[in-house]
Amino acid sequence: MHKNMRDEAKAVILAACGVESRKYLDSNDRARECFHDRVRRPYMRWLADQGVIA
Repeated sequence: MHKNMRDEAKAVILAACGVESRKYLDSNDRARECFHDRVRRPYMRWLADQGVIA
């Protein structure tokens, strides 16, 4: 992934979860759940819909 795309993805995730650093996604329960609800679970559903994962 291109560096600018990585930086943009990081900025979107941090803003969506209301944190200033990715470390809070590990240490803050609210931020972690936000990440799972807004990013990880939708992405996993999308992968399943595409037939990439079962």
